[in-house]
Amino acid sequence: MGYSVIHTGVLIGLFSAVGALGSYAGGLLAKRFRASQVFVFSLAATSVCGVLGIYWADNLAGVGFFLGTSLFVNLSSSINVSLAQAQCSKNKAMAAGIINGFNWGVVGLCLAPIGFLMDKFGVAPVLLSVSFIPAVVGVLYYRRGSLF
Repeated sequence: MGYSVIHTGVLIGLFSAVGALGSYAGGLLAKRFRASQVFVFSLAATSVCGVLGIYWADNLAGVGFFLGTSLFVNLSSSINVSLAQAQCSKNKAMAAGIINGFNWGVVGLCLAPIGFLMDKFGVAPVLLSVSFIPAVVGVLYYRRGSLF
């Protein structure tokens, strides 16, 4: 894409800032709508932004979809933590730690294999494949009927 180091740093900073806003907005939306609806919407929107961001990666729309991916990925994080805390009402800090630790642990374990696949097949095809994971999880969750 040809971004300079400064532009890349700004994008990463914006990605983090938009993600923080998404975490905050997820809690507000879960109070207004059912948490399950926000959760499934978050997964679907993450996949849409991921796929569209790959196809429009060379212009400003791609940056917007990149930031949208951060917003929607983080939209469900506060919901996940609050649901875990509701299940473990006597150990809320432990529930939050388990959820966050598990999430970051899975991401950490997936980085090396994804990097290997990107070296072998290219960045765009692997990112496209990974973009469908949230949608698949959302469909499985929705079909399970566990809409709390």
